[in-house]
Amino acid sequence: MPKEMRHFLRYGTHSEKDFFLEETEVNSYDAAIVNANMLAYTPKAMSAFALRLNKPFFIDPQTHAFQHGFEYITNKNGVPKQSIKNLATSYGGAILSALENSGSVSLEDFSSEEAKKNLVKNVLEFQRDTVHNIVTTGSEAEYVTFALNDEGSGLSRENVTPSGVIAPYFYIDGSNDSALELNVAFVEEAKRFLTDGGPMLIAQLVMSKDALANDSFRKKIISAYASCSAKKVFIWIDAFDETEVSESLLQSLKSLIEGVASSKEVVNLYGGYFSILLTKIENGLEGVCHGMEYGESRAVVPVGGGLSRAKYYFRPLHKRLSAEDFLRIIGNRQGWLSGSKNQEFAREVCDCHICEDLEQFAETQTYEVKSKNGSRRGETSTSAAKRHSLAHYLVSKKKEFEFVEKSDMASLLKDLGDAKTKYAQSAGDSNANHIDRWIKVLTPGA
Repeated sequence: MPKEMRHFLRYGTHSEKDFFLEETEVNSYDAAIVNANMLAYTPKAMSAFALRLNKPFFIDPQTHAFQHGFEYITNKNGVPKQSIKNLATSYGGAILSALENSGSVSLEDFSSEEAKKNLVKNVLEFQRDTVHNIVTTGSEAEYVTFALNDEGSGLSRENVTPSGVIAPYFYIDGSNDSALELNVAFVEEAKRFLTDGGPMLIAQLVMSKDALANDSFRKKIISAYASCSAKKVFIWIDAFDETEVSESLLQSLKSLIEGVASSKEVVNLYGGYFSILLTKIENGLEGVCHGMEYGESRAVVPVGGGLSRAKYYFRPLHKRLSAEDFLRIIGNRQGWLSGSKNQEFAREVCDCHICEDLEQFAETQTYEVKSKNGSRRGETSTSAAKRHSLAHYLVSKKKEFEFVEKSDMASLLKDLGDAKTKYAQSAGDSNANHIDRWIKVLTPGA
């Protein structure tokens, strides 16, 4: 039987905290995941957030960030970002040494048992103790204790430690046996470190699409993670956009999940609707995590880009669409420009109150970027448009989780096929062809 489905939400910036804390229709997730560099950079703010959260949370230790190259953890002046510097100081050992020498760590830096033990100890203690120590022994401890005793404060005594701790991990590329072996060794050392019980132990599997597609290596990964000492496995496939990747890669992801989930609870850290559907299969996902609209896929190594534009999450096709593509779909349908105030739009697309004002999604403003080579003008969405788009996106994800949870796979596949038939012509192949690939992979016996 499929495991109970859980909805995870990734905390990206402090500007997003209202979406996590306010009791509104968008606040429907089960647990939060935060990046360790945020906790290292603003420990007091993150501790206050945890106390107000009233939901389980997990801290991604981001140890892989130190292996890719010094240039990826520095600011535009070539200086290490303060959040990364603070994190490296907490982890110490080879990670801190590499940063201080303007380099990156290698797997060989952890070949000795002492190096493994040191990193495991520091990484787990950072996750387990940082918030707890701030709220119990820090300068604000007396105030926090007073606030906790106030029943009307909205603070929770339960959220001073994460619900699980994640063992150190590094990125697995190609058929990198050494990274796989080291990651499993970290998990086993973490198990020994946690002899006194405490938070559950989690393994994190971060890998390239090439590693996923390699059948023999994928089987080796499945064997290693399915038999390791962690109770739960978080997975992250590099830049895996479920609406863009091939049928073969989707099938490989399904195979990976089925193998590991035969003995572990598995959560996809960056997943979309296809991953939500994978909670319905036997030995499927326990949960799916996404960020604030942009987090259904993510590259392991950060990439630059221009200013983002708000997009409309079109739930029938389970994809974010540009304003132009969205208007092309609804523009020739009578009354649909009125959004959810139109009964047919509300029934076929979305009935949330946010969609009563579709014009807000397309609101833009001009910007100018100056550099030594001159200036460049462009157009981007207004802050109001981005917030409007995000609120609708979160409502849509809530509805997707609820719909999948109450439906069987046959009904879900029929729903996908009906949507493809209805909207493919107006949406265009690039916005609809993923539906065919999803159906082929998810059809029983595929």
